[in-house]
Amino acid sequence: MRTLLVFTLFAALLGCNNSSSDKETKTDSTVVKKDTMPIPPKTDTMHAPPKTDSVAKASLMIDATKSPGNVGIASFAQGGKPLFYYNVDTKKGSISINGKKYDFNSYAHEINGPSYTLKSGSDLTIKVEGTKYHDYANPEPGILKGKAATVTITLGADKLELKNVDVTDGTNAD
Repeated sequence: MRTLLVFTLFAALLGCNNSSSDKETKTDSTVVKKDTMPIPPKTDTMHAPPKTDSVAKASLMIDATKSPGNVGIASFAQGGKPLFYYNVDTKKGSISINGKKYDFNSYAHEINGPSYTLKSGSDLTIKVEGTKYHDYANPEPGILKGKAATVTITLGADKLELKNVDVTDGTNAD
């Protein structure tokens, strides 16, 4: 019985010496270590949301909204993607966020001014600030083009801030 107990302790101690955090395999005189760390999953950058600067959490995803033209319309885009628009003649405009379309019922802008405010009900407010218009060699009559420094979109408790948004303002066009 005493021999069995000594043999069991000896076997247990030998078993403990062979364990480590990394697994080793001995083949002839070469030791091969296998890393036990999992490989992180590859992220698909083709489906990543557009680069934005987030004020809060980035839970607001803006879907492309095609503007119906330039005359009488203020449209806003980023990186070639149309974000939202407003037609001062028909008093209609919209934005699509997370697959839901919001029609604007309020629009405020001083002619040639640097800021715009658009609203849809009491939950959605868009503030466009710091717009600087550019002079082009062949400007379209009554249509201003430029960049807004900041566009802040607030939907309920969520807020999204976009930088360097392209502005095409045809609200003065005939």
